Amino acid sequence: MNISGHLLSSAEVEAALLNDKRLSEAAAVSMPHPVKGEAICAFIVLKQGYTVFDFAFQNELLSIVRQEI
Repeated sequence: MNISGHLLSSAEVEAALLNDKRLSEAAAVSMPHPVKGEAICAFIVLKQGYTVFDFAFQNELLSIVRQEI
């Protein structure tokens, strides 16, 4: 993936996401972005017992990925 000139692999993003104990699976792909060229699109599966996915959770995952990469 080429995000604003930064080369990232989907494996890097997926590994960063899986550092969250609530996730059992993660897949990252690129999607077109009008300004950045490409953007990251992540598909996740929550572990059993976790059901809430809201904007706070989304922001936590974004923070994890930003810290790890």
